[in-house]
Amino acid sequence: MYSKTKSADEDERSAPPPSYNAAIGGAGSSTRQFTLPQDAPARNDSRQCGEYTEKDQRKRDDKLSSSYLPSASSSSNAVQPLAPMNALAQYGSPYAISSDWAPSAYDARLTRLPTLDLELRLKMRFSSSTSVAPPSFTRPPPPVPRSAFDEVYIASATTKVKKQLLSDGFDPLYPGPILAPRNVSAADWARFLSDLTAAGRLTGKQSIFSNVAPMTMHMGATGYFVTKAIEKRMKKKKDPQICQALEVWQASFFSVRQLDVWIAKDGLRVTARSPGALLPGSNLTAEAQLERTGSTASATSSSSSSSSSSSSDSSHNDKAHGQKLDRSTRKLCREQRKLERKQRKAERKRQRAERKHERKMDRIDRKHERKMDRIERKAGKARTSNCCASTSGANAKGATMSPGWVLVIAPLPLSDGATFPL
Repeated sequence: MYSKTKSADEDERSAPPPSYNAAIGGAGSSTRQFTLPQDAPARNDSRQCGEYTEKDQRKRDDKLSSSYLPSASSSSNAVQPLAPMNALAQYGSPYAISSDWAPSAYDARLTRLPTLDLELRLKMRFSSSTSVAPPSFTRPPPPVPRSAFDEVYIASATTKVKKQLLSDGFDPLYPGPILAPRNVSAADWARFLSDLTAAGRLTGKQSIFSNVAPMTMHMGATGYFVTKAIEKRMKKKKDPQICQALEVWQASFFSVRQLDVWIAKDGLRVTARSPGALLPGSNLTAEAQLERTGSTASATSSSSSSSSSSSSDSSHNDKAHGQKLDRSTRKLCREQRKLERKQRKAERKRQRAERKHERKMDRIDRKHERKMDRIERKAGKARTSNCCASTSGANAKGATMSPGWVLVIAPLPLSDGATFPL
């Protein structure tokens, strides 16, 4: 009985240590799984005393296990992210781990920015000032070789395209596997999105005016909708400032990291690679392109109003001239006006039918999107599959780009990379 117990203890001591993956993966289980190193010889249940002594075997096992387990120095060098409140107080950003906001290995695993509570968001908003440049602008990028990747599209924070405003901002997505190797940390990206939102935020006087104006007109309950309309009009005037803020980031930060970050409206690029520059492949500036994209709706509305006014003027002229015509001619004019009214009525009916059909198709699309979202949530897919789409080209009019406001992350072309050397 004593000899059996002793031999079992010796076999357990002579057994090789577990590999790193087995040790980490099986830490929570009660059973221990051991794997032999590849260069370790196969042994029987009895110890081979003719080849190794017990002391030599222990030294050999310790030497083999040191190549499979991480060293203490490497594990101590791994930088762990701080608590968001401590990081904000120490480095100025809840996502930073150093004073220069350099990316870490933790950032490379992120697909979106971590969610912050309301108190921390308020402190972050009032503690940072957009007039002071972030530490990101003074941090030199490492000499990373140029590598291509598929474009990433980040949708607007507002899901409904018709209600989207550029001042609403974009989804807090952070493609860490793409941005972190190119020296763009989560703290950099969060400050970039915050600057875009701050550039489109209304000032105190503008907010007061939008709320007080309906009260002075004694509109009552309808004043709420008037306030929203005034705020929407004021926020649209902030679009050039938002585009300029992005162009400053592109010229000072993204270009030297071989990245091209820009904003698209309905598939058209509206930001340049530096403030005041022309759009790539165009002779228009960002402000001119914004006016061009925003004037389409106003042009259609003005054309419809002008057509209605012209028809009313023509009917009025016919009525004025009808007094000088004979009875048969006046009757003919009345029939002609009646026919025109029928045509306008039919046109309005057709337009109503088209709008009704569009609303019906929108409802079907939204229902289909909700169904797909439920399927994806059940399958455990990330939300980035809905908001980020990738294509193999650099064309802003790609088929996968969603309508409305979109933030695009693309590699900087070779011709422009020579202008911004590392």
